[in-house]
Amino acid sequence: MNARSLIPSRVRLLVPVLGSDTDGEALGACRAIGRTLAGAGLDFHALADAISTPASPLANLSPYRAGQPPAYRPQRRHAWVFTEKQTADHRQMARYCRDNDRGRLSRRERNFIWTIATHGRELTVPQADWLADITDRLEKEDGRTCA
Repeated sequence: MNARSLIPSRVRLLVPVLGSDTDGEALGACRAIGRTLAGAGLDFHALADAISTPASPLANLSPYRAGQPPAYRPQRRHAWVFTEKQTADHRQMARYCRDNDRGRLSRRERNFIWTIATHGRELTVPQADWLADITDRLEKEDGRTCA
């Protein structure tokens, strides 16, 4: 019996989740693998020993083996939670903050604002909240009401 046959099959289903963009999902998968291995009397060292490496770097280029279905891959969740209008509003808020900084922003805030104003990527919910807090603070200091 080799080390590969000792690893519970559930671990094979959990390993792809380790590559998730969501930190909590990846950490949860890591902990679940640890629990599954511990339940079988194994640890991560046994898992590492069970991973084979190809004899040649060009061997096994295909991610699928002939006749076998692909391993479970979690569907990537859409990170887009804001409408196009909200995303445009975020960029407008960032441009306002950039143009009305006058030395009132920290270096971290300034870098954050500059990235949003110039790159136009969609924000996460915590980033949008932070942007709103910065904008509100600057508008309050300027005696301006929210637009």
